[in-house]
Amino acid sequence: MNYLYRNLTPKQLIALGLVIPVLCLFLIGWFQWQSVSDMLTTRSINRESRNVQLALATFRYSLSDAESCQYRVLLSDNDAENLALYRKYIDAANTQLNFIRSSTADNPLQQKFVASIDQPLHDKIQAMDRVLALEKAGDHAGALKLASQGESGKNMIAIEKAVEDLQSSEVQELVQGQNHYQHDFKFNALLSLVSLGLSLFFIMGIILLLRRLAHLQSVVTLTALTEMIQYEGGNITIEEYLKRRHQALALHGQAQIEAERILGLLEKRRPKAVTLPS
Repeated sequence: MNYLYRNLTPKQLIALGLVIPVLCLFLIGWFQWQSVSDMLTTRSINRESRNVQLALATFRYSLSDAESCQYRVLLSDNDAENLALYRKYIDAANTQLNFIRSSTADNPLQQKFVASIDQPLHDKIQAMDRVLALEKAGDHAGALKLASQGESGKNMIAIEKAVEDLQSSEVQELVQGQNHYQHDFKFNALLSLVSLGLSLFFIMGIILLLRRLAHLQSVVTLTALTEMIQYEGGNITIEEYLKRRHQALALHGQAQIEAERILGLLEKRRPKAVTLPS
């Protein structure tokens, strides 16, 4: 700090005290903006991951409920209500699958798992539709026989396998996203702490600078009123100061031009001889 005081003018010190804090605050603000942006992105990804997991659970429940409605058609007399529920659950399963497909469009691995659901789902729905078609046509025995062959169950096993793979992938992404979110949160907190520390540091620096300027002002005032300056811990006259500077330059072999300049200043400070009239 003393090096700056001795080598910079007050204007340069003030400019330095203003520019450096502004630059530091700008950089810290930019890093905080980036950190908050990453946190918001990660939170959005985590929210989408949870929505996909919910859609997967709803998809499985819808298929299971549709299959239950198929069996209720075979085993009860209330065919119209059960058929309506069957179509409702099939539509719900297709809607959830389309949502999952669109939500995982940016992940090739998850898209592969979703694609592996399409064919067994199509085959399962066709198998259940054939059973219901036979029942509607009055072939109750044929419908029961077709349902007992287990074709729908085999397709459901393939669907369950793909859904489990997709859920595992989503859980893994969710864990990674949460870890990334926590990392960003800690980094943002640390950055805020650093920002606070730097702000306090520069506030203290500005206070010290103002005290230094007040001291310089008092020195200038003292010099102007008494023609004395502070030098080597004491107050001396300007003439004595110039003599000491000249002696120091001569002793250490400094530039001749500087020595001559000081000698010129000494000559100016000596009182001129006054010629009295004869």
